[in-house]
Amino acid sequence: MATAIFRPASFLADSRVGLFRRLIRAAAVACLSLIPVGVVAERLQLELGRLDHPALALVGVRAELGAEGAPASISVERLVVGAREWHNVRVRCGRLLLSDNRVRCQAGSLRLPGWFDDARLDFDYDPGQRAGTVTIGIDRGASFEIVLSPTGDLDVSFATLPVAWLRERLEPLPSWEAWHSHGQLDGRARYRAGSREWSMSGRLTEGAFASPDGMHAGEALELAMRVTIRPDGRDQSWSGELSWDQG
Repeated sequence: MATAIFRPASFLADSRVGLFRRLIRAAAVACLSLIPVGVVAERLQLELGRLDHPALALVGVRAELGAEGAPASISVERLVVGAREWHNVRVRCGRLLLSDNRVRCQAGSLRLPGWFDDARLDFDYDPGQRAGTVTIGIDRGASFEIVLSPTGDLDVSFATLPVAWLRERLEPLPSWEAWHSHGQLDGRARYRAGSREWSMSGRLTEGAFASPDGMHAGEALELAMRVTIRPDGRDQSWSGELSWDQG
């Protein structure tokens, strides 16, 4: 296996993308030139350090690549999105495609501790534009589609997302910990980098809930909701609307 090491970098602007690609190719050639004649290097290992985007940062990035279109793996020591951090993130691509302008991962999987154990993953990223899409699939057809923009804005669409699955991954409200809830969510969330504001709109269908003592319960619920989260100094302020349409 050949190894190349790169210093920390950002997701590059248009004027530097060609240079970055040439450096990677030159490093690959240099690594391969050190291998004795007659020995075939099937994998190339890259240590990329830190990669920054206006919406997120990847720290301690390592990639293991094969031939064009072959399986590849990427490990990230730390993923930072706003005030949230995840450690030991793992990505595997069934096929990794590197074109002149894009990086594509197809038939992949994602391990994001606390959120995804082995989720289905596809992404298509343009380093020059610092823009792309990420699709994540979980059980029973539930999915996320994330659109990255050059400004750092994020648009997240989610479909048939189980309420129980979501509750397990969000910090629970103490008074709700013992409640039972079911249903599925469809909608979208938006993050605006300039204002650091999150907004979410969605619809709950096939909803149901029950208190621990059974005194409060509901079923066949349909709810429409809107939530906005704004930074307020070191804290956050919440506002929202809820429309109870059925149940």
